[in-house]
Amino acid sequence: MTGDNFIRPARLHAGARVALVAPAGPVTEERIAASVARCEALGLDPVIGVNAHLRTAYLAGSDVERARDLMWAFTDPDIDAVWALRGGYGTMRLHAHLDFDVMAAARKPYIGFSDNTYLHLMLAARRM
Repeated sequence: MTGDNFIRPARLHAGARVALVAPAGPVTEERIAASVARCEALGLDPVIGVNAHLRTAYLAGSDVERARDLMWAFTDPDIDAVWALRGGYGTMRLHAHLDFDVMAAARKPYIGFSDNTYLHLMLAARRM
């Protein structure tokens, strides 16, 4: 969406704090370390979500635990952006546990792909 009515989040600057969360499938310690390194190479300050290291079957923790990390990332005033560590099934399962109005009001960039597109759409619908 590129219309004049679309509210864009602020651009990230050097030193911006980026929450690394796992709203879908589990993430290896190597992938978390690589994401931290990518953030640092971009001049960003990565902050790993408390539940990002979890694994419950084929998901990165329970639906409640994964949603808790997302809500923390969007509501913590010290976090400037939210970066999903991976895509994959599981993100849409969080719908009942997320307050999309609160998340959208934070106006933070959300970085993610694959099933994370669902969150992009839910946020975009509220940022117009």
